Amino acid sequence: MKKRAYYHLPGLFEFYELYRVFLPLFREHREYFYDWCEIGSIYGAPSDCIWSHQLQKY
Repeated sequence: MKKRAYYHLPGLFEFYELYRVFLPLFREHREYFYDWCEIGSIYGAPSDCIWSHQLQKY
């Protein structure tokens, strides 16, 4: 059994430009990364969404 570390990456919208470059690199060139690390999920919400958990001032 191979042990793996699953990373859950925050900031889907805040770091969109970074993920736009990083994710294709991660998929296409797995040899650049350790074989025991995987991406479990990428999560986030735009700051103006009602579910973003940020304090809204009106």
